[in-house]
Amino acid sequence: MAPVPAEYLYDFWDNAPPDRPVEVTCLLPNGIIVLLTVNSNATLAEIKEDLWEEATKYPLYGKLHDMSVYIFTYVNSMAEKEKLTDESKRLCDIRPIGVTLIVTECRGEKADDSINITIGHLIGKI
Repeated sequence: MAPVPAEYLYDFWDNAPPDRPVEVTCLLPNGIIVLLTVNSNATLAEIKEDLWEEATKYPLYGKLHDMSVYIFTYVNSMAEKEKLTDESKRLCDIRPIGVTLIVTECRGEKADDSINITIGHLIGKI
């Protein structure tokens, strides 16, 4: 049986030491998957800059818009898809499952889904 990378284990963030390099899987809207090795304390803004620099080496880079048009989404520990509009958050603070970040185009609506998710958790909605 092939070994499973540590990043794909459910308890990865519980056992990961601080300042450890982790491999982040980034799914771009043009269908390309980019693997980045970043520090676990890196902010989303730093990850996005590294991602855009790395994406220039892949096909279909010309189909992407300016990086300011996109935001990250991820699946949290409650198996909910969550949008990240605050790029000052650190990777180790958001703790994405599978260390996978999805790059999506910001649709112009700036409604903060995190407030709705927090309210849902408080009232017991799962």
